[in-house]
Amino acid sequence: MARSGTPATTAGTAVNNTATINYTVGTVAQPQVTSNTASFLVDKRINLTVAELGGASTVSSPGSVNQVTTFTVTNTTNAVSDFKLVATQDGGGTTAFSDTDDFNANNVRVYVDNGDGIFNAAQDTATFIDELAADASVTVFVVVDIPVGQADQSTAGFTLTATAANPGTAGTLGADTAQTAGADTPGAVDVVFGDGAGDTDAARDGKFSDDDEYDVAAATITFVKTSKVISDPFNLTSNPKAIPGAVMEYCLAVTNSGSVPATGVSFADAIPANTTFLTNSLVGGGSISGGVCDATGAAE
Repeated sequence: MARSGTPATTAGTAVNNTATINYTVGTVAQPQVTSNTASFLVDKRINLTVAELGGASTVSSPGSVNQVTTFTVTNTTNAVSDFKLVATQDGGGTTAFSDTDDFNANNVRVYVDNGDGIFNAAQDTATFIDELAADASVTVFVVVDIPVGQADQSTAGFTLTATAANPGTAGTLGADTAQTAGADTPGAVDVVFGDGAGDTDAARDGKFSDDDEYDVAAATITFVKTSKVISDPFNLTSNPKAIPGAVMEYCLAVTNSGSVPATGVSFADAIPANTTFLTNSLVGGGSISGGVCDATGAAE
């Protein structure tokens, strides 16, 4: 029994073979006998891989748009193939880089790179892989928008799945490739799924998948305002009360408990009715104890 050749032998290749016999009768060599030609067509073995590129999550800010994770899809089928591409969001659980999926991104899209390896919305518009040659690879982008106000250090996990599809018409995604059932079909090219198991798909299903994630890095701002009595005209600073003529202190505490700095921070604080501003009383910095400002700041 002979094998059909290396796994890379192109599907549909005709393999032809004949055999010969040499013999003698008595001491006289007889004419060589040649067999008929035995022929078969090499069948198609579907195989592919999907691999996350970069080895790290995509870190994004709340409200950012067109955030990109990057994959490669490789056609190790022994024939040209189309590939359908689908990005699905995790429904909780552990993500690609051992975080916990806890939110869904918006406006999920999948695009095929035009060849430069960099996502460009004006140029990378194909949504499926068209007529990919055997042993060739292509870059694929998953593109999302991060919700406004998304919490710091939250994570959205994703899986990209590529499914083998029938080639044949350039610019058109073919139907999902089907595996040939039953016995070998003489004179025809049968299909066998030979792919491995991906992140979320099983072995020999004509698909392959890998995962990635988006991590949110945000400034988390809290803003607390309190007031207390400093003095009044009768008690002075000894147990003062908020009576007319009293001096009141407002304390504004701004805290960033997020993982990145907040820039361009500004605030407004109008002088309330029935009060007047005490000149040169604005103090910056300082500390807070029990929700009350300490007199440790510096005059502005």
